[in-house]
This record gives sequence, structure tokens and C-alpha cells, in this order.
Amino acid sequence: MLRQSLNVTPSGVAMGLAAFAIAMPAYAQTVTPQRLALNTTERAALSTSSPAAEGAAFGCYSIEPKVGTALVATLSADRFAGQMRIARGALCPSNTALFSASAKQAGGTAVVKFTAVGGRYIIVVMGPASGGPYALRVGDAPVQLALVETADIIRGVDLPGGKIAPTPKQNYEVPSSSRRELMLRLVAKREAELARLREEERLAAERQRQIEEEEEEEAAYQAAQARRMPSGPSTLDILGMALGTINDSLADQNRQVEAEFQQLQRRAANQAQEQQRQRAQQAQQRAAAEASAAADRARQAATDDARRTALAQQATANARDLAARQQIAESRAAEQRQQQRDAATARSYVPRIPQNSTTDYSPTKVASEPPKRSYPPVPEAVSVCVSRGSARFACYGSISAMPSTVGPNAGPGYQTPEQWVAYVGNCDGRGSAIPINDGGVAWTCGYGVSGGLKDAARVTNTQIQGRGTFYCNPSEIYCRRRTPTDER
Repeated sequence: MLRQSLNVTPSGVAMGLAAFAIAMPAYAQTVTPQRLALNTTERAALSTSSPAAEGAAFGCYSIEPKVGTALVATLSADRFAGQMRIARGALCPSNTALFSASAKQAGGTAVVKFTAVGGRYIIVVMGPASGGPYALRVGDAPVQLALVETADIIRGVDLPGGKIAPTPKQNYEVPSSSRRELMLRLVAKREAELARLREEERLAAERQRQIEEEEEEEAAYQAAQARRMPSGPSTLDILGMALGTINDSLADQNRQVEAEFQQLQRRAANQAQEQQRQRAQQAQQRAAAEASAAADRARQAATDDARRTALAQQATANARDLAARQQIAESRAAEQRQQQRDAATARSYVPRIPQNSTTDYSPTKVASEPPKRSYPPVPEAVSVCVSRGSARFACYGSISAMPSTVGPNAGPGYQTPEQWVAYVGNCDGRGSAIPINDGGVAWTCGYGVSGGLKDAARVTNTQIQGRGTFYCNPSEIYCRRRTPTDER
């Protein structure tokens, strides 16, 4: 492409040079950098006679440090806030800076810390044309700086050109017990970094050699073309044009590399943000699952407590019912024994005939039975189950004033009123179920309520149709007499 563009007439060359001059940036006032020795302080001043670029005056210096050298560049000025740029190249200023720093205010200091990869670096000091004196120093980094940069290498904080960016105000002191292990890691990391830097230096030298060969080839071709031209630009002009084109190409490449590096940084930041979001979402899911499990355990514990309470109540009611049944059985046995004694007494009751009595005590006139007793009426015993809704009931037996909880979750023998009345067994002579107004049910038991028994109908304030009447002695637990004088 370059050779084809140079193969033109003299007038075409002149027009090309003019176009080339117009295409160059307005600030392209290039100067050869001044060589700066390491670990020395250069004192100079910016004035109206200083070269200018980008609307500011500048001073230009160059250094050629060894590969792997940790350096600190410091710029200080009393009358202006100085700006410092470090780049690659042969002339100042450079289109692309590898590193840059600015003082916050006049009298401040701009500092750049980096690790050299070999070759030439140019350092540009920029400020206003009336800025005045400044001091620039580039020297070896102190031991603490190298240690911080090595620690940062362990963390993997690498920037273009081998620059290590330590995090400000970090304390990397370690306990003495682990200092040897840390230093071994630092040495291994530094050796790997030096190997990488040497490889980059080799590749840079190879690229530089190729560029120089192309430049030499192009210069020879341009010289031959110039000799064949009757008049035209000098070889120096042609070389300048070629170098300008090459510089522009390198600048474009540098900008592309910088853009790709920034894109990689943004992609890494986005990936880190996405990973952090996923970790937060997973933590929220784990917390929600743990909360749900805790709630389930709490509900299960409450259900177990309620079931244990219901079972305890049922056990208590069963115990009371058993005691009542035993008392009923004992009362029945006592009643039978009393009936047997009364029958025996009735059979053996023969009154004694007094002596010298004129009364006729013939057998037809002897009383064979004692006077009959009369017992008060009592209502027939009932068992009542009052509805509590949702297939749940509070059931009262004929011998207990305490209710039993009956329902689907109650337990064996207590899931329905029918199961309960058959399981409790204190209403063996019961009739058919009698519906009551609230959705409940009741049964008549076939014996009278007497003694210490509680009337379940009165306890539940329930009217039950078809209840019978019995006649019992108040001292009896229950009775089955259907008449006031019945002895049963």
C-alpha cells in the first residue's frame, strides 16, 4: 500500500505531503526526549518557550531500565498541578500512555509505580505554559513497595505493560510463624513474573526487528524511487512520511489493545457481579428453606403437643370412666347382696307368739312380708355428644361430667361419636341414636341417674326426647327400678 501510494508524479508527491501535513494532529509538535538517569532528580521549568501539545506545555525525558525493575516516578511542582504520562516510543509526545498520574493541586505530587519490561520508556511532564519550575525523579522502588507489588501479584492485580497496582492503605504484615511460607510464595510469583516479562521483552524485540527490517526495506525502495525522479521530496521527507504512517498504525494498534483490555476488565467485573448476585440468591434460597423447615418443625411440634394433650385428656377420662364402672359394678354387687339379704329376711320373718295370748296366731294370719319401700323418681341416664363443627364433638358420658374430645385426629375409639360411645362402654343398654338441635347426637342408657352421677343432659343444657323415668335410692350409684316400690 505504501509503495503504491509513493509511485506518483512529483506534483502528486507534493500534494500528498501537503495532505499528510494537514492530516497530522494540531498538537504534533514532536521533540527528541532528554535522557534521564535513574535515581536522580531533574529540575526544569515549563514556560511559553516549551514545546506544546493538547493545549499545554510539556517536557520530555526517556529512560531505559532493566527488565523486572520496580520503579517509582515522582513529579512535584509548587505553582501548578502537574500531570505525568509514561509511554513507549522514540519521540514526545506519544498518542497512547501506558501509565498516567496527576497532582490534585498546586504543590501536590503525582506518582506512578510500575515494573519495567525492558526497552525505552518516555516520560512526559505537562502543565500550563506559565507553570514554572518542577522536579522529576525516577528511581528504584523501596523494598516495601516491591513487597506490596509482589503481594499484589499473588492476588493477580496486573495491568498493561507489567504494571502492578497495589491497593492503597493495605497492611500486608504477616505473623512471623508464616513469614517463610509467604516469602517462598513471593519468590515463586516474582520468578514467574520475571519469566513472563522476559518473554514479553523477547517478543517486543522480535516485533521491533521486523519493523526495522520493513523500515529499511521501505527506505531502500524510497531511495531508489527518489533517484529515478527528476525532482521531488528528499529521502528524509519520504522516511518521515513512512515513520508517521507507521506511528499512526502503531497508535491504532495500541488503542485497539487498550480497548480490548478495557473490554476484558468490564467482562470480568460483570462476571464477578453476576457471581455475587448468584451467591446472594442462593443464600436467600437457603435461608427461605431453613425458615420453612423451622416453621414445619414448629407446626409439627405444636401438633404433637396438641395430640399428646388430647391423649392425656382421653387417658384421664378413661381412668375416670373405669373408676366409675368399677363403682357401678361394686354397687350392683352390693345391691344384689342386699336383695338377697332382704329375700332371706322376708322368708324367715315369722313373728314370735306371746304366751297366754288370746290372739289367734294361726298360719293364715301371720305376716309373711315386711312393709314395702318407696323410692324417688330419677331421669334415665344419657350420653351426649355436642357438635363443635368440622366433624369435631365434645362428648359427655353418663358417669362423668368431664367431656372427651372426639374427631378425625383424636385417636383410636375417639374419631366418631358412635366409636366413642361403644369404646367407653358406660351406656351398654343404649337405644338408637337421638339427633339433637346443634348437629350432635345422644343415647339413652337404660338405667337411672342416682348417687354421684351427673346428668349429661343437664350439664350440656340439652333437651332429649324419649327419656325414661327410674326410681332409685339416693345412696345408690344407679338403679333400674321402673316403679317406686320395685325391688330390682
